[in-house]
Amino acid sequence: MSLEILNNRTEHTHENEQFRRVVDIIEATFDKLGYSGLLIGNPFNELYSRLRADAILYYNNGLIIIDFKNYKGIIELPQNENDFYSTKWYNEILRDRSRLEIKAGANFINPFRQLVAYRNAFRELVENNKYLNGINPARVCIANIFSGPIKIHNEIPGIYPITNL
Repeated sequence: MSLEILNNRTEHTHENEQFRRVVDIIEATFDKLGYSGLLIGNPFNELYSRLRADAILYYNNGLIIIDFKNYKGIIELPQNENDFYSTKWYNEILRDRSRLEIKAGANFINPFRQLVAYRNAFRELVENNKYLNGINPARVCIANIFSGPIKIHNEIPGIYPITNL
């Protein structure tokens, strides 16, 4: 099995570094599990500018829309499911206990909301493009990958399925 990799370099060094790190992890995982797929770094199409993911992974079991975040330390998630979607997330730096808001692009309050918008834009793209009719929009997942190392404070609400790779 194999992983095909296409990458449009980005001006943000941390995203290029994270992409290379993720490629190594995915290649090793695919070799171990016998998967094959396509990983696209920094995909962009002017017709679908609302979809600004850092990477898209299309493989045997579905499709994952990925956004890289350049944070490490403690990721403080909101405590309940409504706040998880609608309030800011924070990062606490262990060294000096400073607290920073986790940015999610210019238009989103938090990384989860950003990825939900990307997934919705992708679903719209699939539904309106006859060449993508082999993709099941219900099998489109979303993932934030932090530069890390991180610790999560509070839990992801149970209504949102999660997977650890």
